[in-house]
Amino acid sequence: MIAIDLPPLGNASASGLNGFTGMQAPSLSSNFTFSDGDVGNVPAGLNNVVLDFAFLTGPSPNFAGGSVNDGLLPGESASFTVSGAAFTGFTEEQICNAIFVRFQNVPTVGSDVGTPGQVPEPSTILLLGTALLGLGGLARRRLRKRK
Repeated sequence: MIAIDLPPLGNASASGLNGFTGMQAPSLSSNFTFSDGDVGNVPAGLNNVVLDFAFLTGPSPNFAGGSVNDGLLPGESASFTVSGAAFTGFTEEQICNAIFVRFQNVPTVGSDVGTPGQVPEPSTILLLGTALLGLGGLARRRLRKRK
């Protein structure tokens, strides 16, 4: 789910008078519903933020709800277009700072988020180095005996 609370904070109206229009790219596997007006508060301690508009997934009409499994498939990207007179006078920075994204179901097993590789312990490197020195010394000793 993606939502925006443009300055001044908390100016959303439940009657949908913000004047935003929006649409999603038609090629998405999930259906995002565009909602204008008060689409709820941002959960988890940011309750002073009242969202002006959002692209929502699932049957819930607000940002706090939604279906856990609805959304983009792994590797899928999305394009959304939002326009309206309510953007007049805002800088790109102000608009970017007003965006909230809610991740509902982030896979952990089999995801493409890499796990760090094994790092050899210093004692393993020391043991390998000692073995190589021993083999080198043995080879040198055999060469001296042949002469």
